[in-house]
Amino acid sequence: MALTLSYSALLPDAATRAHIRGLLRTNAPVPDVLPFNLYALSHELARYDSEIARLEAQMDHLKKRRAAVHEFRAECISLLSPVRRLPAEILVKIFALCMSGFDRPFHDHFNEPSNFDVEMARLARAPLLRLSSVCAMWHALALGTPTLWNVIQVDSFVWERQSDTKPSQDWGTILLTRAIERSGSSPLSVMIVGDLKGMENPFKLLVAQSARWKVFTLWTMQDVIPMFANALEGTFPLLEDARINTYSYEFKDVQTIHPGFSRAPSLRNVELVPHVLPKIALPPLEQLRTFRCLWVQPDDFGDCVSFMARCPPSLVFRLHVNSNSWTTADMVKGNIRSIPRTSSDITSLSIEIEDVGVKRVVRRQATPHIFSKLVLPRLNELRVELVSDDHRRASHEPCVPWPHLEFQELSSRSSFNQSLRILDLSHVSISEAHLIECLAGLSSLEQLSVSDYKFIMDEDGVAQMLISDNLFRALTLSSCDGDDSPSGLVPRLCTLKCETRMVFRDESFLAFLLSRAHVGPFSCDLYVEYWQITRTLQPSTIATIDELRSRQNLVFRVITPPR
Repeated sequence: MALTLSYSALLPDAATRAHIRGLLRTNAPVPDVLPFNLYALSHELARYDSEIARLEAQMDHLKKRRAAVHEFRAECISLLSPVRRLPAEILVKIFALCMSGFDRPFHDHFNEPSNFDVEMARLARAPLLRLSSVCAMWHALALGTPTLWNVIQVDSFVWERQSDTKPSQDWGTILLTRAIERSGSSPLSVMIVGDLKGMENPFKLLVAQSARWKVFTLWTMQDVIPMFANALEGTFPLLEDARINTYSYEFKDVQTIHPGFSRAPSLRNVELVPHVLPKIALPPLEQLRTFRCLWVQPDDFGDCVSFMARCPPSLVFRLHVNSNSWTTADMVKGNIRSIPRTSSDITSLSIEIEDVGVKRVVRRQATPHIFSKLVLPRLNELRVELVSDDHRRASHEPCVPWPHLEFQELSSRSSFNQSLRILDLSHVSISEAHLIECLAGLSSLEQLSVSDYKFIMDEDGVAQMLISDNLFRALTLSSCDGDDSPSGLVPRLCTLKCETRMVFRDESFLAFLLSRAHVGPFSCDLYVEYWQITRTLQPSTIATIDELRSRQNLVFRVITPPR
């Protein structure tokens, strides 16, 4: 656009400006023409201001038109966006992933205190509400897909807070009602946490939907369970997972309760605190796949042992031990020595030691007594694990001391040399000598997991690495003269998983791999933490391993977890 305003003739030349500036430095008389010039200059400034205002108005108009064109162009580009071509089914899966990190895991309720705003947001399924505001299609999908609303977590803290603040409406129950309505007829995953007193209305809403329960979790005070026992009695045709954890151990003498799980034909996985076992009706145990006893204490252990005696071979049994309560005084109080030795036909046992910051001597107490009270003639799989919030591997990380004598006795009376196939000691502190002695009696073992990160100290205070040249030499098979059958420790071993600090030599490790790969397909995983990488395998060793892999005699991986 051309400038319509002509240049002013009043603009001074260099000589005139110099003359004026010279006068400013003196007291010389002012020229007679100056008043006229001031009037003309003011008029000229007004003329420039008027033109600038006109041009700015035009600029604003052009900017608005440009913004409209830009917005229209962006809308046209959005029409070509790949996300618009995603099928509704894919969008629903993406929405579900957005919710997966928002729902609170079961055991987080024990570790983290409840927050009113967060729990209300969970009831409202807040991420879905935000997604629903993007466009009409997303709104319809987010609010109209029942499977996005079928996870319902109810925390009593919401209603406790409401009873204190006394809001005009029961927003917790309103949000819960909407979630149930939007879940349609899809199977529900229901979690109820906290003190059920004062939660009669939300509890009744959820019990009315019990025919749709697929997962049911109850984490509450034991003394209130009888209040709702009748409400829980019913048929649960879809129920697959049930967890009941009563975190108060002060109310042992409650009346017998029957939540009705005997009428749950689809129930496969159960988690219970042991003192509830005598008070709960379960379906036929042959129907179950896994059973987990939670927070086992010395005075609960008798109930666990009695229950294990009834378990069928197909059941995976997980024993979660509250190590903080296995002190000598607790075991005397629980009269654990009087528990008779019991035989069980279970084929899989996991002993999970809960690490709650207790001393090593306390963690040492539980496992020996568990081993001493059992006979497991059909056991195929044994895992000893440390359950901890901190999953990092560190030299100072707590571990489970190995009860060597008790295990050897259990192995002997249970004939582990014929039955045990899988042994996971990756969370166990065990010496090389004890491990080799254990393996000498496990000729049927096929899979072994061990770790250097649970080292022990020798008499001089030096850390003794478990995964060393001596261990690999002991595990290396050798053929007898004139006979192709191998000899050595655990001849059937076909899988080895090591969390290692790589203190062994390549020669001994390679000899071990060659001997195992010669017998048949062998799998070996080395887990190496990034902060413990002091060396890598030599190129010649890697070349030999690659050759074995190409022949499909070996599956080999070096796994370094992300930082």
